[in-house]
Amino acid sequence: MVTQYGPSLEWQSSADPSLAGQSERRATRSARADDAEALSIVAATYLEWGWPVTVSGNRVLLAVGAEVIAIALPTGLTAAVVAILDDRRCPAPVLTDPRAPTHQVLLACEPFGAPLPWPTGTHLVSGTVTLPPSTTPLGPVTWQRAPAEPELPTCREIDIFGAVCTTMRAPDPSGRAVQ
Repeated sequence: MVTQYGPSLEWQSSADPSLAGQSERRATRSARADDAEALSIVAATYLEWGWPVTVSGNRVLLAVGAEVIAIALPTGLTAAVVAILDDRRCPAPVLTDPRAPTHQVLLACEPFGAPLPWPTGTHLVSGTVTLPPSTTPLGPVTWQRAPAEPELPTCREIDIFGAVCTTMRAPDPSGRAVQ
């Protein structure tokens, strides 16, 4: 079940045989209720900011598409792209998701309106992006760089595209191509 205002509590069973029946459900429900309350508070904040989020289970999800886009960049490319975006005064929040350990996700508003020829290794994310403080089976989703302002990011898809292209053309100080 997905809701815009808070997650549903889910019963989880434990593999621990020392917990039996009702007490196991109560303990799990209590722990999950604390998590659910924290997720609801964060999701409400994102909603107040105007972010198109929903909560599903133990995850806060940002809908990508018409209002916001997400671009997965190889981790080695992210710092240089973020530096260019900062120089151009269009900062982008950056997410780290343990399910994609070799990539980081940049968020931007204002999709370009036409497909861009993104370089190999970069990916537009479709559907939803998991936001902090969500937890995945592999660990928590975190902000590598949290949003500076409550509005959706001030950079646009074309800004990130330009920064990626600029970075990939520039050699790094060691003389190797940035990847």
